[in-house]
Amino acid sequence: MLEIVKPSELDLARDWCRAAFLLPATDGDRAQLPVTFSHHTQPATTMLRNWQSIQAEQTVGDEYSLDEITFADPQGVLELRCEVKSYHAYPAVEWVAYLKNTGTVDSGILADILPLDTLFPLEPALPC
Repeated sequence: MLEIVKPSELDLARDWCRAAFLLPATDGDRAQLPVTFSHHTQPATTMLRNWQSIQAEQTVGDEYSLDEITFADPQGVLELRCEVKSYHAYPAVEWVAYLKNTGTVDSGILADILPLDTLFPLEPALPC
């Protein structure tokens, strides 16, 4: 039987997902987060450093794992929530990012919203 997905590809996808979503939620290095935006002309990479993060308990299914990570600003006005789905049998990760005004006042202008703003590592080229 032909093996379509290599174990190294699964490992690469898991490592990327961990670095892109789980580590920014736990160690405070939010520069790796692949979701970006600006608020009041300030970039998310600057703002998110001071935001609280909450990672919900992971839901594990037969085909994928689902993580929910929420970043909330200290003033309680804006929230970024990411639902991240990692597949067990395929080197694939998908996510949906939600921005929400959780305060009682207008949040201000959100701009430059990019749900995918990242670089992907590539394996070295194989000889032909």
